[in-house]
Amino acid sequence: TAPITMTTELVRYLHFLGIIGIAGALVSQHLLIKKEMTPAEVKRASVVNAIYGVRALLALGAGVALWVAVGKPKEFYTKNGLFHAKFGLYLLLGGLSIVPTLFLRRSRAAGANVTPPKSVAMALRFQLLILLVMPLLASLMAAGVGLKSADDRVGSGAAETEVTPEEGADSDSE
Repeated sequence: TAPITMTTELVRYLHFLGIIGIAGALVSQHLLIKKEMTPAEVKRASVVNAIYGVRALLALGAGVALWVAVGKPKEFYTKNGLFHAKFGLYLLLGGLSIVPTLFLRRSRAAGANVTPPKSVAMALRFQLLILLVMPLLASLMAAGVGLKSADDRVGSGAAETEVTPEEGADSDSE
């Protein structure tokens, strides 16, 4: 098992903050997009979109740090098919975020009331759907699901042996 360090826990915390921020920003954006939007509403949605971008970068940066620098060995992630699925969904999430971002940039430049195309709301809804699946993949991945061998699961908690009460009692008496 990889040692738990303050650095690792701080990076995990930043990763969670990024993910929670993404979720909050997506829900907020979805609620702010209306059939017709005033310039003030577009500006408000643009601010939320910028927050989304910052939080997405925070989640990505912390996630990459967890993968290659701190925490479990990078092979734990690299050899796991669920990690690749989760990372692919994250890239799709980022790609879909381009739709509302471009709409909001064009709308801010127009300075008049605008009608968002249906693709904006659909992109936001699809991102929310992806965000519902990603924690399941992360939970399964952390448990070692998706790894082919027990050796790959070392550090996940999945291949570790349990301490029986007798073994625990012996170690306390020393």
